[in-house]
Amino acid sequence: MAVIASPDPASQRDSSLPPFPRRVEGLNCCGAVDGGNGDIADAHGYPSPQLPEPDGKRALVSGEYGGLGLAVPGHAWPVRHTYVGVERDKYTDAYLELLSQVRDLACKGSNGAVYTQITDVEGELNGLLTYDRKVMKPDVAALKAAHEKLIAEAADPASMRC
Repeated sequence: MAVIASPDPASQRDSSLPPFPRRVEGLNCCGAVDGGNGDIADAHGYPSPQLPEPDGKRALVSGEYGGLGLAVPGHAWPVRHTYVGVERDKYTDAYLELLSQVRDLACKGSNGAVYTQITDVEGELNGLLTYDRKVMKPDVAALKAAHEKLIAEAADPASMRC
């Protein structure tokens, strides 16, 4: 998938951006953080996932949510920034609570959600995995089970109890 974006955040919401080509090197779908371009309407929420207003034309996606930060001494970049500080023993539960909110959005028409972020990066401690890729912060088995359950439910929306 390709995403229409600009380094200038103000222009990302600009409906005057030119239409993105429908086929670029085999890409069939286009998304955008913009004022109406692309096939995907995107909203970012921290920490809770959010959905954009439906327009009846585009898929609804929570393009960024989460930001659960946990510093693991000896495994982080020197600059430490996070959106929501979480204690080690509460990290998995906090993640699973956000995932339950993703499920709630699926009941409201959501087509997807993207957790921010997979790994810590320079200056941010929001990853599931530390900057040096040596420490996994959540309980992987618990996350795997919860994601598999959500995927199974979303594959059969009629079975979801919303």
